[in-house]
Amino acid sequence: LTLKNCRGCFQGCFKMLFSASRFLRRKTVTDAATSFTRSFSNVDSVFDHQRTYTRPRTLIRVETLYMKNSPRRPGQLRELLGHFADNSVNLTSIESKLNTFAHDSPIFEIDVEGEPDNDAILKTVDSLRAVGAKADILPPRLVPWFPVNIRDLDLTRETLDAENDLINEDHPGFNDKVYRKRRAELTEVAQTYRHGSQIPRIDYTDQETKTWGAVYSRLMELSENYACKEYRELIPNFEKYCGYAPDNIPQLQDISDYLAQTTGFTIRPVQGLLSARDFLNALAFRVFFSTQYIRHHGNPFYTPEPDICHELIGHAPMFADPDFAEFSHKIGLASLAASDEDINRLASCYWFTVEFGVLKEEGAIK
Repeated sequence: LTLKNCRGCFQGCFKMLFSASRFLRRKTVTDAATSFTRSFSNVDSVFDHQRTYTRPRTLIRVETLYMKNSPRRPGQLRELLGHFADNSVNLTSIESKLNTFAHDSPIFEIDVEGEPDNDAILKTVDSLRAVGAKADILPPRLVPWFPVNIRDLDLTRETLDAENDLINEDHPGFNDKVYRKRRAELTEVAQTYRHGSQIPRIDYTDQETKTWGAVYSRLMELSENYACKEYRELIPNFEKYCGYAPDNIPQLQDISDYLAQTTGFTIRPVQGLLSARDFLNALAFRVFFSTQYIRHHGNPFYTPEPDICHELIGHAPMFADPDFAEFSHKIGLASLAASDEDINRLASCYWFTVEFGVLKEEGAIK
């Protein structure tokens, strides 16, 4: 695969994997979030891993196979919508499915305002059934909490590693009290960050800069033979506009500003390892989470966790590529309100492409 045809492959895979494939067709996160919130906007419990939304409106599924007139005639949708208008039922969204394995006629899923026991809604369903349509009110369902606007990412700051708890006995910095104290200072910066504010600039020490320089120089050398063409072409701009250099650790705000101008992605600081759901949800808003701390200087070429070298050298440049940014965005959209099983599938797709992916370029594996 080349990078430019990855997007089409991902879209095809997602449509097969996820029942919520309709959200992959949304052009913007606003469309996706609006569609979701029309159906799932009441909060049952907030700010914990049991957060869920319930459906405050009613979803009506209409199958037209058995209608008295031809189910495929022109103007059929207009006729169906007339039943809603006649009973003064306000529609909020319509989703159409023209063909399925089980049906060879149009199926419409229509969200309307009002509770399922509303008299006008019940009359509408009865009138649809009277003309031979199979009309059913679908039961409410619970979905996992998801952000509906970019500010909601302020609620996704809880990490799996509880900040510094990831530093266990096999970590190079486990017995270094100075390093651990510095880590705590930098994670506090991420903990207090809120959307809309400037990302605090970090005054990195000479030792931290030296560690960065060792990793940066080594990876730039290796990238000539092992990185894809898109990555190699992007790095010079990051050196020019974002301060990438062996003797300088770039600042997240500078990178975020540059990405916002190129593909609309932005960077947000994070204090540790996020859950797959929270990380993927952020991609729906074209937000990439990045740490600000750096690996221990005792072994610059090894870290058991993501750090600023991993995030800024490995990941951030590719978000300036339109195709890469687009399929990352699609993954994020698919993750909104997805089940735990689908989140695992999405995370696997991302893990084995972005994290450990390979592609073929002019006959060579990159």
